[in-house]
Amino acid sequence: RIAMSYAERYPQFVKALVIEDMDIRVRPMEMNMFRSKSNNRDATISFERDLGVLSRGEGNDHDGDSTSDEEKLIEIFVAEGYPQESVGKWLKEGRIDKQKQPSSSSFYYFSEVNPAFRLLCYEQFFITDHGEQTWLKLAKQSKHYNFPIHVMVADQDKTVCDEESIWLMKNMMKNDDRFMVLHRYKGATHSIHNSSMKEFLGDLRTIIHTASLG
Repeated sequence: RIAMSYAERYPQFVKALVIEDMDIRVRPMEMNMFRSKSNNRDATISFERDLGVLSRGEGNDHDGDSTSDEEKLIEIFVAEGYPQESVGKWLKEGRIDKQKQPSSSSFYYFSEVNPAFRLLCYEQFFITDHGEQTWLKLAKQSKHYNFPIHVMVADQDKTVCDEESIWLMKNMMKNDDRFMVLHRYKGATHSIHNSSMKEFLGDLRTIIHTASLG
């Protein structure tokens, strides 16, 4: 939604618009599956992605605390409404970056997962008709700016996109003589760039190369 907004507001700086597994439908806050257990908005907004050093290292107590780093990470993210099994997955994928500390057995952590960003996206983009209005404005720009628009959609059983919304997006562009390219990735999850990296990067390279010629 942010990419759509940027392209609508600053079309003169855009060579191609690429949307990864996102539609334009209204999403009420109730659809946000990952919400703070305490429903404390201020705590979520002030979430610190720089998680720092959680312990002195595996097998070492820190102030008498023998809880493992992964258990502490689970506690942090479960409090924000995320399932605990996601934490191990994020560590493997690198979405929670784990760096060995020099001259120490401890690790330093930084999270690419950002509960504050997710909440603000719902508040600013999802719970209103912002998506449809922005898409309509993009379609109307065709007389002055006609950069290519690519919408990448994950597997039908794993995508967050609503099929009716995707076809609405396509028809809105067609009605103003603007072309939208629809890419589908069988087996891909919402994070297509992680789950179907080879196909995603192949398409992205082609899009970038083609845009550079125009």
